Amino acid sequence: MCCLEPLPHRLRYGETRGVGPWEDSYFKRQATLEELRQDFAELQRRCEAMRRAAQERAEEYRRIQLQTLAGQPIPEVDELLIRVGHDPNARDRILQILEGLGADDPRRARYRKELARRLF
Repeated sequence: MCCLEPLPHRLRYGETRGVGPWEDSYFKRQATLEELRQDFAELQRRCEAMRRAAQERAEEYRRIQLQTLAGQPIPEVDELLIRVGHDPNARDRILQILEGLGADDPRRARYRKELARRLF
């Protein structure tokens, strides 16, 4: 469940909130089943909105990270590309690294093309 502010206390029609804490509980009434359903639906809407906002922020953050990293080479892959012609383990290690980058990383396509060029 989300951490949200509590829903307002319900008072009967014409009642006012009490002055002290001992009177506050006197004027409260139990919520009806329909009011509880409405409150639950409102909490669900709020949680879903917060979840969507957090997901959008995470996607935006990932996009910014990818743009930042797009031009930066990976030193280990560069070293392995030099050895790929005579070291059979170098190709496997490069493929492992490229799988870890993710499909939307622009460096992945660049290094795959370079690997294919050096192998064939």
